[in-house]
Amino acid sequence: MARQRRFAFVERTTTGAERLMLANFDGSFGFSGPTARIITQMDEVPGELPGNGLSPETYFALAVSPDNTHVAAWSVQTGTDFVDLNIAVYNMTTGVRTARFNEHSVTSVNRANCPCPVFDAYLAFEADAGVPQYQIDGYDYIVLVERSSIELLSLVWSTTGTLIATFGFDVAVATGLELGHAAFAIEVAATAPGGSGVTILSRNAGVAPFAPMPKNLLAIRSLSPRALPPGPEVIHYGKQPVTFYNPLWKRALLWFRWPGTWAGYRAATMAQGFVG
Repeated sequence: MARQRRFAFVERTTTGAERLMLANFDGSFGFSGPTARIITQMDEVPGELPGNGLSPETYFALAVSPDNTHVAAWSVQTGTDFVDLNIAVYNMTTGVRTARFNEHSVTSVNRANCPCPVFDAYLAFEADAGVPQYQIDGYDYIVLVERSSIELLSLVWSTTGTLIATFGFDVAVATGLELGHAAFAIEVAATAPGGSGVTILSRNAGVAPFAPMPKNLLAIRSLSPRALPPGPEVIHYGKQPVTFYNPLWKRALLWFRWPGTWAGYRAATMAQGFVG
């Protein structure tokens, strides 16, 4: 079955908010160059300098599945006393959100459900020090989720179509002794009930292998890199800017405002999709 030619991109509005958009790549037609059309807006975050008491939140990365059926969007939300690493997954056919989670959603890790090398090293140290085994068997660990050291180390898709988000957390023994920093690979389903939660499939052990990723031919480049100023950063396919279809009345307005320049192109900060 042919892969659909959808792609996702992020653009900034005039207010500074950032929109996650879904588009269809119609193809590249010689003299006219590559063309596309908007399907829908999938989501929006407030941007770097929001008003109305909202916390700043910006998109940091997109990760489209190799079969081009889902896209994971990673945004970072920064408050006066917190930082949230938010991940949302969307269907690339409909644009509907199918899952959403952040670091708080995956911190139910412990000795029983998730191997942790830092904790295992501590257990070995305790055993070497002569601590009785029955006492060691009662030890457990926790991750410290309210720390500025929290990281999202990678966001990749597996060979089975699941999403693997690898977080970095500080680890402590449940009694309070801190052990250091460790990576936690959390494998989740692309779809969760209601699209507002997350279905965790595995933690560290048993995570499906990463899938090889096709080449993403979509890029963000200046329209006229040799000009001064170089012009807006717009979506390109290969080395050519992508022209987006618009209603005739909108095309006329764009041409009137910017005659002969970038009417029909789309300024964006990132774009990804396997449309070749």
